[in-house]
Amino acid sequence: EWGGVGWGGTNLRCAGGNERQGVLSRLQCAPCAAEGAQAVIGRMAEGMMRAVGEAGLTPAEMAAAGVGIPGPINQRTGVVFSATNMPGWDNVPLAQILTERTGVTSFLENDANCAGWGEFMAGAGRDCNSMVMVTLGTGIGAGIPLDGTMINGTDGTAGEIGHMCIADGGTDCGWGARGWVGACVSAS
Repeated sequence: EWGGVGWGGTNLRCAGGNERQGVLSRLQCAPCAAEGAQAVIGRMAEGMMRAVGEAGLTPAEMAAAGVGIPGPINQRTGVVFSATNMPGWDNVPLAQILTERTGVTSFLENDANCAGWGEFMAGAGRDCNSMVMVTLGTGIGAGIPLDGTMINGTDGTAGEIGHMCIADGGTDCGWGARGWVGACVSAS
């Protein structure tokens, strides 16, 4: 049994399911990103537990929960370095906090990596050895499965293509820099 949380600048989605039957419940919550990290974490924990319950499962039955995060993270420690365009997300030990609040062991991954791995395993890339999945939303990122392994880079930021400078003196990215891909071509 498993739970999942996907969080972006404008969406917070949760699901519960198992390997046999797949996804058993889905729900969407208001992400409240402007209210800061603690408000979002509360919604994540609440949404995850609601999705698990609606799937007819209990926290004790859960093997783990996966959490997709927009921005750079440390997969090994479960720490969010920062969440792009969202206040209060500097070095937040999110996996530990969610595990404590829900009783379900939680693991973090970059949201673009989650999308890339999903497409590689079960979508458009399932017949490929390697691919690049570009996500376009509030920000822009990439998931890069290469020879069957997700490329994270030495510091977990390999797919953070939204932070590459492409236009000297271009649009302000919101982080004090100008001309980054995310500021020039993201959905926002």
